Amino acid sequence: MAGRILRGDILLPKFQRDFVWEKHQIIDLLDSIANNCPIGSVLLWRSRELLRSERSIADLEIAPTQHDYPVNYLLDGQQRLSTICGALYWQGGDPLSRWNLAYDLRERAFLHLTTLDDPPLHHLRLNKLTDPSAYFKHVSSLSTSLPVPTRRVEQPFGRSLYSPYSTLRSSRPLPFARTRSSRKSFRPSVQNWRKCLPPI
Repeated sequence: MAGRILRGDILLPKFQRDFVWEKHQIIDLLDSIANNCPIGSVLLWRSRELLRSERSIADLEIAPTQHDYPVNYLLDGQQRLSTICGALYWQGGDPLSRWNLAYDLRERAFLHLTTLDDPPLHHLRLNKLTDPSAYFKHVSSLSTSLPVPTRRVEQPFGRSLYSPYSTLRSSRPLPFARTRSSRKSFRPSVQNWRKCLPPI
């Protein structure tokens, strides 16, 4: 989906609100994705109608679209897709950008970096995941320079997040919540979902 946005196949209409998520919400979404938690659906409207749309998403330029070619307008899911685009494709120059992200292989946690310099080897920049050459170069350097426990942590993360074919196992229980009053709302947290999932 992120690639389709950057190629101009999915456009963000101007009437959508700006990106408003805080850094901790970005981390929460990435954590949910890495743990195979449901992250909600995306609503697209396929049309030939020309609507004013954004030319960038998550500090990334969107390719121009062809005239008289049907496009998909993103009606719901902007915050989530912006996060995925920014995390995977950011190439910016601001070290404090919300898209300057890495995965800590020792702590098994996502984090925001505060420098453009190369981070410690156990921090894998997320934008390396879309560049197979950079990703595998990083992973191969881990096998020779980190202690054995960290190498064991790196293996499952690399397979599960890089593979486009990773799926939920059918034996996993699905989280379910029922409230007794319509006035109360239930919003599952990442910690609640984790209880239902096996370790990566």
